[in-house]
Amino acid sequence: MTQLWLFWLAPIIGGMLGGVIYRFISEEPAAQITGDARRSVQSLTE
Repeated sequence: MTQLWLFWLAPIIGGMLGGVIYRFISEEPAAQITGDARRSVQSLTE
């Protein structure tokens, strides 16, 4: 029971570390939002 904190903390730290590493390894560029959202919604409703 004295190591219970480890069973909570280790997965949280591992998940955060995995997210950071994935961001550096991933070759997909960050998405950039372009255009007018109102125009896109209007074209869908017409």
